Amino acid sequence: MEASGGYERDWARVLRQAGIEVRIVDPKRVRSFALSAGRLAKNDTIDAEMIAWFAETFREAAAQMHDAAHEELQGLVKARVALVDHKRRLQARNEHAAPGLVQKAHARVLKNLASEIVKLEAAIAARIKVTPHLAERAEIIESVPGLAETTSANLVAGMPELGQVSDDIAAA
Repeated sequence: MEASGGYERDWARVLRQAGIEVRIVDPKRVRSFALSAGRLAKNDTIDAEMIAWFAETFREAAAQMHDAAHEELQGLVKARVALVDHKRRLQARNEHAAPGLVQKAHARVLKNLASEIVKLEAAIAARIKVTPHLAERAEIIESVPGLAETTSANLVAGMPELGQVSDDIAAA
């Protein structure tokens, strides 16, 4: 099935519990596959057909094992990224904000955002630390000069295939 902003998770969990192999794929890959086959139209029936054809064509791709710790880490990392983006946008807007009440309001919100980001970073570090396979990957990534906790958390959360695919595939 295609990833759809998290809406696929419950269905994937139910299917896995029923003993059905599940692969969640990037919708862009399926769409590119459909376009390469000359299927320009798009509707539910065509989408289902293309997803099935894609899965049949790329059968060698292993099903993802459900990993609750990894799923939690992904949620924490995505939340942190969203707050950091919000903070950055508010700081940029604050440069041109009206004086007085608006700047004070922005300052309070920025302070709260910074506090919540710190809490999420602590939760991310804790989740990685108590999960051996995540901790092992993070340690390897952090051994590279210039890469620290934030980068390793983003990579561990966003690329669960690290350590299981070739360098070329990981780089792509």
